[in-house]
Amino acid sequence: MSTEYPASTCVRRRQFISYASHLSRSGCVPHDCLHIYITFSSTFHHELCMLQALHPHHWGEFLMRIRHVIATVAAAGTIAVVAVAPAQAAEYSSALKIKGVQYDAPGSDSNRCSTGNTKDEYLTIKNYSSTATVNLRGYVVKDAAGNRFTFSASHYLQPGDYVKLRGGHGTDSDAKNVVYRQNCNFIWNNDKDTIYLYKPSGSRADVHAYTKTGSDPDRNGYINYHG
Repeated sequence: MSTEYPASTCVRRRQFISYASHLSRSGCVPHDCLHIYITFSSTFHHELCMLQALHPHHWGEFLMRIRHVIATVAAAGTIAVVAVAPAQAAEYSSALKIKGVQYDAPGSDSNRCSTGNTKDEYLTIKNYSSTATVNLRGYVVKDAAGNRFTFSASHYLQPGDYVKLRGGHGTDSDAKNVVYRQNCNFIWNNDKDTIYLYKPSGSRADVHAYTKTGSDPDRNGYINYHG
């Protein structure tokens, strides 16, 4: 069943209309789905704020339901705007963004520091500014479970420059564009996870959720987010 929220929780009174929540089990993640945005006038007193992923195989069924919702609201004379748009990852005001992630390291996973493959799991962070050089110091990377890594040293990324945050132990090198987590445990799940990048101020710089089935069609363990 869809989840309902009080109207007070809706931002700018924008209503997210969804269909059945079991569709999320199909592996559809936010940037692969469609959301229906319906903005109601203040005279509509029975507002719903529902958000749910919609798999393309169920579009026909969903359209029948949304037509019913639109007809009902239009009859009450309270509908203001109806639009269909692709749902994508939220864009934040940040020069540094997650370029991509090797969430599933090649080979059999082993977190042995001496013989394991943790170093082959990495996250690429790139400076997409055309003019500004950004210091990584104080930036935080976090997963859905709350595991985190903080860039404690200064690493200056010039426009177009990038760094790969790798697992395992090693020597950080700006010349080789690499920083090590100094931890041999894997951080990114092989089935699904969410990657958060925070600025030193604590505000979000970038965030991406992924599933192996929905985000990695070639099954090579790598997902590209920004070019």
